[in-house]
Amino acid sequence: MEDLGQFIPIDEQEPEKELNSFQKFQNKYYGLEHKFEFDKGNWKVNGMIFVVTAIIIPFTFSVIATLVFGLGKSENQSVASYVQILQIISIFVGFVVLIGREKNYIYNGKAWLFFYSVLPIAFAIALSMVIGQLLNKNQFLEAMLNIWIMIISCGTVLLMVFIIDKNFVKNFKESLSKRFLPLFLTALVGAFVLFVAQIGVSQLENLWAPSTDSNNQSSIIGILKGDDATRTEKTIYALSIFIYTVLIAPLIEEIVYRYCWNLNTSNRWFGFVTSAIAFGFVHYGITGDYAHALSYTVAGFVFSGVFLWTKGNTVACWWTHLFNNALSFIVIINNVLIGRSLWQY
Repeated sequence: MEDLGQFIPIDEQEPEKELNSFQKFQNKYYGLEHKFEFDKGNWKVNGMIFVVTAIIIPFTFSVIATLVFGLGKSENQSVASYVQILQIISIFVGFVVLIGREKNYIYNGKAWLFFYSVLPIAFAIALSMVIGQLLNKNQFLEAMLNIWIMIISCGTVLLMVFIIDKNFVKNFKESLSKRFLPLFLTALVGAFVLFVAQIGVSQLENLWAPSTDSNNQSSIIGILKGDDATRTEKTIYALSIFIYTVLIAPLIEEIVYRYCWNLNTSNRWFGFVTSAIAFGFVHYGITGDYAHALSYTVAGFVFSGVFLWTKGNTVACWWTHLFNNALSFIVIINNVLIGRSLWQY
């Protein structure tokens, strides 16, 4: 017998809430058939499990390592490896718990943080330790090895996303075909807002870390500042930096820290705040570079803001991130060239 209790007479159903002017604006310029759903899951249980294992526990480890074991100091570089291992373990535990609680966890696009954080980084650490010792301490070859490990591993995760995650692919294609111009213009505005914000933030950070590069930045461009590489080697390395920081990293990071993160948190404001903090943390927390925490966290909030503004559109965040990294790449390379005359021998 059919259960009539699940049906509500039409005249007793609550009418749909009328959209406000901003919601109408969003639908007009960012609305998609394959839209992102912010509040689909159980944020009070699964969302909290995800956030605790993905950011709260790793952040706690990082703070303790900084205060007790000197994480961030040049003489204690090995501490960063232990912090990274603990982060991987925490994320793995969260992944195991959540994959047991939710069917099709991987196919629903919720596991990309795990693959991005655990598999590529574990692969990079293992391969660097093995091959790095075979390079006879050649700094250029070690730097090239590290950057190309990240290019290949992140590229592999991107390939997995486009093969496995059908919902993301549909949203991605529809965004490019139907909302290209609004998303492009929004990304330009977002990049400009971030540029202005970073100017103000850099002035603040100069109060406690005057004229110093972030550890994340130094690890990438350090080889360009030294005298151990030839002009040709530095040119090849600069091109490799462009491939990773401008072409690869913006897309995979926005898939992980906007799309995947908000799917897991299942609450738009909870996701907005925690994804911004997590994005910042991944750039400073492992190395203990808390002097530059503000700049990376502000960037995270701008990208998260673009995600909310565009109704959860990863393409808009990707382009905003890409424009920002492209500008940063130009500025950094230009400053290094002028300051060190790298190409003059």
